[in-house]
Amino acid sequence: MTIRRFACSALLLAVVSTGLAATAAAVPVKVRDVVDIQGARENQLIGYGIVVGLPGTGDTVIGARSGTIFTVQSIINMLKRFGIVVPPQYVRVRNVAAVMVTASLPPYLKGGNKLDVVVSSLGDARSLRGGNLLQTPLQGADGTTYAVAQGPITVDGGLRDTPTTPMASTNRYTTARLPGGGIVEREVPATVFTQGEVTLLLKQPDYTACTRISDVINKTFLSTVASPLDASSIKLRVPSDYGEHVVEFISAVTGLEYEAPALAKVVINERTGTIVMGSDVRVSSVAVAHGTLHLMVRSERQSVLTEDAESTTVRTTGAGNLIALPEGANIAEVVDALNAIGATPHEMVAVLQMLRAAGALQAEVVSL
Repeated sequence: MTIRRFACSALLLAVVSTGLAATAAAVPVKVRDVVDIQGARENQLIGYGIVVGLPGTGDTVIGARSGTIFTVQSIINMLKRFGIVVPPQYVRVRNVAAVMVTASLPPYLKGGNKLDVVVSSLGDARSLRGGNLLQTPLQGADGTTYAVAQGPITVDGGLRDTPTTPMASTNRYTTARLPGGGIVEREVPATVFTQGEVTLLLKQPDYTACTRISDVINKTFLSTVASPLDASSIKLRVPSDYGEHVVEFISAVTGLEYEAPALAKVVINERTGTIVMGSDVRVSSVAVAHGTLHLMVRSERQSVLTEDAESTTVRTTGAGNLIALPEGANIAEVVDALNAIGATPHEMVAVLQMLRAAGALQAEVVSL
């Protein structure tokens, strides 16, 4: 497993570093892919329910004094709704599980539309495979019911044997999905047009992106339609040509393309040895030693005829592990050089973390 993970990471590194150019090129991006509309947002829903029909893999329910008590109470309360009264001490089942049901309610969904929900075990059930969720109200943060969910649940993954012991950690399926299993009962109003204006919210705040998007919009409509407010929001004034056709205006704006700025960011997953980086990442003068790896980033000048010129040399010692790169080298060159001497993904992660700690890595570093 470890070898396979390293191989996948090395392939990813090779693909990423191959795609990076020495000079960052702007990428055309649709405005709709990087912005949200203020007033049109998702809302989180949650509910408590019961899954029945499990093949003996549900919560431990063997009476009122032992087992999963809240599952016992849920079964008793459910049966009362149908006029059946059962003393708690007589409730002895293993085909029922108490679950939490969650969903995200997208904007603009109307009553009767369907949405996906996620079901997660709340008790000590060993598996939810083969179960059926009973009707469960899904509420918002205000306590109002916006949807209901019911139906057979789907567990991700192939068929496996049921855990043989309660403490077994393998082959557990305690989270499941109901694709389209939720039905919207109440619409959440979305107000995007206020006093003749619409506001765009960038998913990743950035001053450059905000300015470029505004410029593209203004050039397209030949007037000052867009005004950037800060790094994350752009206020749009709906032109008089569109009148009340706000939907058409928003469609025209979000369909425009702009040149997205290259981000100087490195994302490191130390657990898997995966590195993803932007093309604008640069490295200052620094020397790094890590085990048998030696990395030097420096500026060298040599005399060529009567002119001075910078030269880049890649030198190796007898062990073949000394690398010299020019000052200002991009991260792709660093990764390529480390790949050339056979550095493992975890060694690359260690080197990049040391570069960040030394202040030589000119980029935002995100560790997962």
